[in-house]
Amino acid sequence: ATVAMTVSYVSFRFQSGIENHALYLYDTMLLPWGYDGTVVGVRSSIAKHGKRKTYDTMPVCEDRKSTTSKVQRMTAYTMQWVLYLLAQHPQVQDRLYEELKGVQGAHNVTQLPLLKGVMREALRLYPVAPFLTRFLPQDCVLGGYNISSGQLVVMSLYTSGREGKHFPEPDEFQPERWCRSEAGTYRAVWTPHAYLPFAMGARSCVGRKIAETQILLTLAE
Repeated sequence: ATVAMTVSYVSFRFQSGIENHALYLYDTMLLPWGYDGTVVGVRSSIAKHGKRKTYDTMPVCEDRKSTTSKVQRMTAYTMQWVLYLLAQHPQVQDRLYEELKGVQGAHNVTQLPLLKGVMREALRLYPVAPFLTRFLPQDCVLGGYNISSGQLVVMSLYTSGREGKHFPEPDEFQPERWCRSEAGTYRAVWTPHAYLPFAMGARSCVGRKIAETQILLTLAE
């Protein structure tokens, strides 16, 4: 019963929030009538339906619930590895504790370099998703191989995060590698784009900021 009540409450809050925001967008002419409740629906409604007044919030509500659920699972998974790594490296745990002692208020948590480094290093070593998949939009050459457009390409995040050419001493837990030098670059990360726990570009994880914030706040506690 408690689970059912929680799901019902979350659905209600999502639904009411979406409807209120949609009314604001309509009133300010930022959203055309005909929106069907999805991001793609904005484009299709303009192209096909004009100003026909049809609006279904359920797709957006389901998307938000799905994103929230996935973020919770990712946070739990990552925190398991963070706690494991800190237990294996008590010296890092001590330095992190000293850094956190000087923080007042949750709004400063994201500004702590070692805290963010611990999170990123855990995600580098143990990414939630083991690989990424993409369909090629055009012909290209990858690793000396000609690959035609439309082909499915699979990339291992576990492997890319442990490549020595991207990260020196790749199998070592070194959160300080993510701290910035005076020049503004990472101290020991040769290829930052090899770090892809949330993917990158237009198809990257929409819940990235939520997940990172949850991990940082949970770790700080």
